[in-house]
Amino acid sequence: MKYSLIGAIALGAATIALPTHAGAAQEGGTVCGRVNAPSSYILSLELSPQHGNIVVAHSANGEVSTRVNVDGTFCFRDLAAELYTVTAFPQAFPGYSKSVTPVAGKTVTIQLDPPNG
Repeated sequence: MKYSLIGAIALGAATIALPTHAGAAQEGGTVCGRVNAPSSYILSLELSPQHGNIVVAHSANGEVSTRVNVDGTFCFRDLAAELYTVTAFPQAFPGYSKSVTPVAGKTVTIQLDPPNG
């Protein structure tokens, strides 16, 4: 009897704590987008030894990076609500760039186009 009561209390505590944890995971914002570059170019970066197919989000407090899929899509999750400059292929071709401010709990969508394009 003692064990089933302890188990029920533990299960109840875990159920109560679950929504708090799920809400905490959504405090940051999400920035997703597409790099308007030929998939052959992105694939060549993927296959290169330097793996230059990345997108970097740089803010006053640091930077994070993510990979670009062959179809040109990418996502940053759980970013603080501050101004970021998002740049694709910063090592190989830094012209694909845009500024964005994530919104907590929301997804902001951007498109990175080539310079002069």
